[in-house]
Order: sequence, then C-alpha cells, then structure tokens
Amino acid sequence: MLSLTSLAGWEEAVMASLRGASGTLEERDRQIERSGLFGEYPAILSAYVELFQDGGSSLEALKRAVFLVWRAAMAPSTETGIASLPDATARAVIEALARDGAAGVVIAATHPILSGPAVDRLKNSAVTEIVVSNTLPIPDEKRFDKLTCLSIAPLLSQAIKEVFEDGSVTKMFDGQA
Repeated sequence: MLSLTSLAGWEEAVMASLRGASGTLEERDRQIERSGLFGEYPAILSAYVELFQDGGSSLEALKRAVFLVWRAAMAPSTETGIASLPDATARAVIEALARDGAAGVVIAATHPILSGPAVDRLKNSAVTEIVVSNTLPIPDEKRFDKLTCLSIAPLLSQAIKEVFEDGSVTKMFDGQA
C-alpha cells in the first residue's frame, strides 16, 4: 500500500506530464491518451480509497479522494488528466464520508440525465440529497425523495428582462461572465 507522501508525488508527476501537453483540446486529448495518463488518476483514487478504508491516514486520504471525484466532474479531462472514474470508486468515497461521520452528503448536477441505473444507485446511496436544475425534463418515474429539482425559470426571466430593458445579463452573475 502506498503512503500519502508517495501518492502526492505520483499526482505531482502526473500533473507535470499534463502541463507538457500542448495544442488544441483534441491534440492534448490525443497526447494524454497516448501517454497513458488517463489511467493514472483512477489508480491514484483507488489507492486513496484503499488508504482511507485501511484507517491509518484516513481523513487526509478521504479529503484527497473527495477532491479527485469533484475535480473529475468539474473540469475537462484534458485539463485534469482524469478520464471517467469507475462508478464504484465514487460510491466508495460517498460511503466513506457517511461512515466517517459527515452530517450529510449532497451532490449537485446542472443537467440531470439520470440514465440507466442512475436513479436506483442514487436512491440507494449514502447521499442525503441530490440537487439538480430543470434544464432537462425529469419524468415522474425518475423522481424520488432525495431529489431536489431547482427551476431555472427565474434566471431565464431575469435574463430576458435585462436584454429587453437594455440592461446587463453579466450583472446577474456579479460581473463574472
């Protein structure tokens, strides 16, 4: 089993390799794919999962695992080097959070596709709440108690009003557009 220090060094080496990729997104993607880097982060994440399940450095390993799961969801793989993570890995991180005393585990998604076994997996997970927007229709048969669906209608309404009144859509986002 690798130590936290070894895993941090491994991550740094992967990040250094990613920074070396250049060109368009497609060119970077091909370079990273050829180098085998897309396989590194799932292995690193699995090592963190193994560490926190073992108990020795559990809290720090858990924090790093949560960060990697979040990072994989928030940025393109050509930026992170994290290709798709196995479902079981993300579930192990969520279960560890719940087991280690988290007050709750909330996940969020902008566009909830909820395909295949997603609904059953989410219903039966340790997640306390799943917050999504209604950018895609969610049929009644895919709705469940833990699912909170937020309407984007007020945001669209305000944007239309700003455009119609020669206002600023950018100001809706505190100037961060």
